[in-house]
Amino acid sequence: MARYLLLWLLLPACSSQPALPADRGAPEARAADLGLEARPAEARVDLRPDGPRPPAVWKTIAPAPELERHALAPLPGGDVLVVGGASQESGSYVALAAAHRFLYAAGSFADAGKLAQARRGHTATALADGRVLVAGGEDANILGSAELFDPAKPAGSAWSATPAMLAPTSEHQAVRLQSGQVLLAGGRAGSGDSLNTLQLYDPASGSWKLNADPLKQSRRCHTLTLLKNGKVLIAGGVKGSGWETVWLQSLEVYDPATGTTKLLAGSMHMGRCGHTASLLLDGRVLIAGGFCGSGSSCPKPFVDDLYDPAKDQVTPVVHPGDFPSSHVAAALLDGRVLVAGGGLGGATASAFLYDPAQSAWISAPPLAEKRFLGRAELLPDGSVLVVGGLVSETPYLRANTAERFFP
Repeated sequence: MARYLLLWLLLPACSSQPALPADRGAPEARAADLGLEARPAEARVDLRPDGPRPPAVWKTIAPAPELERHALAPLPGGDVLVVGGASQESGSYVALAAAHRFLYAAGSFADAGKLAQARRGHTATALADGRVLVAGGEDANILGSAELFDPAKPAGSAWSATPAMLAPTSEHQAVRLQSGQVLLAGGRAGSGDSLNTLQLYDPASGSWKLNADPLKQSRRCHTLTLLKNGKVLIAGGVKGSGWETVWLQSLEVYDPATGTTKLLAGSMHMGRCGHTASLLLDGRVLIAGGFCGSGSSCPKPFVDDLYDPAKDQVTPVVHPGDFPSSHVAAALLDGRVLVAGGGLGGATASAFLYDPAQSAWISAPPLAEKRFLGRAELLPDGSVLVVGGLVSETPYLRANTAERFFP
C-alpha cells in the first residue's frame, strides 16, 4: 500500500510531527501516555428494549464492478451510483467511463450508462433533486469537465453535460452544502502540485464560481465534512510535489455564510493522506487512519483524532491493530463508525467499530476479501455497501465482489 501511495504522490517528504510520547515498550504502556485504551473492546450484547442486537455480519455480492479510484453517490430510494474509476493495463492506469447502479431492493448491480468522459480521481455528489454531479478527475490529462446523472431516466439517456469547472482538478473533494450548492476543494493540478481553490456549483443555474477566499493551505488527498452548523471541516492531505511533498496535519473550516476559510489553531496528531472523516451524532468528527509519508516517521502509538467544533479542540484516540490507510468508513445509524480494510504495506480485511458512547473501538467481523482503495455508502436500512478496491498491488488484482455490512 505504501508503495502505491508513494508512486501516486511522486516522491514523499514527511511534514514535521509534534512530539508524542516515546515508544516505551508494550502497547498498553504507550497508550497510557495518552490516557487512552489501545486495545479494542469486545462486542457486548446490546440489551435494547426491542431485544438483543444480532451478531454483525458481512454478506458478499457477486458479480460486482472491478474498480479503483471510482466514486459513489446515493440515489433516491436507496440505490447507489458507482461511477468511473481506473484499471491497470500493461502497467499503465486507464480511466473508465462505465457507470453502475446498485439496486437496493434487489441487492445487485445494473448498468447505469456511460460517462461522456472517462475519468478517475473524480467526485460524485448527490444533489437535492436526486441528480448526481460528477466533476473533474483525470484521463490523459487533468479534467475540468462535469456531468450530471438523472436517476429518473433510462440508463442510455441518464447522462448530460453541465458547464465545466473553472479550475481543472483531480484528487479533490466535494460536499453538498445546506444551501444545495456543491463545494469542491483543492485537488491536484496538471503540474502535479496541490491546489488551494474552492469552487462552488449552483445546480439551479448550472454555473460555477471561484470562492474569493481560497484554502489557507493547498491540499489534495484530504477530506471534507459538512458539520451540523453548516460549516465544512477540511482535514489533512498533502501539498507540493516530488521532494517538496509535505503531509499535512492542519485543519481548516469553510463558512458558507461568509465565504471565508479559517486555519484552526489546533491540528491533528499526525499528517494524513488516505484517511477518513466521519460525522458523529453529537457533532464531533472522527478522523481515522491515513498515511503520513513514511512508517518510520509516523508517531507511535498510531492515533486517530476527534475534532469537536463546539470546543474547537482536537483529541487523540489510539487506534487498535494495524493502522489503516485508503480504507472505508461509514457513520452508522446508531452513532457508531465502521472502519474496514485498507492497510499500510498491503490490503487488509480487518474491521472495527468506534463507539462514541464507550469512547472505545470494538472488534467487528473482518471483510470476506482483503481490499484497499474501496468506497463505502450507508444504505437506508443501516447496512453499509463496500464497492471496489484492490486486493493486491503486486500482482495487480482488483476486487471482483462487493460486500454489505449488517451491524
